[in-house]
Amino acid sequence: MPEYTRVFVADPSYFEGRSAGLVSMHQGGNPQALAQIREWHPEFAGMSDDAIAAAPFELDAARLVYARQHGSPSWEGLLEQVQEIAEGRRREPFRDAF
Repeated sequence: MPEYTRVFVADPSYFEGRSAGLVSMHQGGNPQALAQIREWHPEFAGMSDDAIAAAPFELDAARLVYARQHGSPSWEGLLEQVQEIAEGRRREPFRDAF
């Protein structure tokens, strides 16, 4: 399993924007986006770039990519994690240093 990306921005709109950007990059066939999707979305694991690029990929799928990339099994879980960090109920040492 790959290493998770640490949450360093405690703003849900940041992750919403990143998710929308991933949808756009998928549509453009961006190789880094296709690799990110393959790595973090279970439905695309093991698929070729061509197969991922040809598959439907919408905002909810991109949200799942970012949730899993940040150690959460769901979008709702990621938003909860971000909220806890924003409110100081959860410490994120990387964010503190950033």
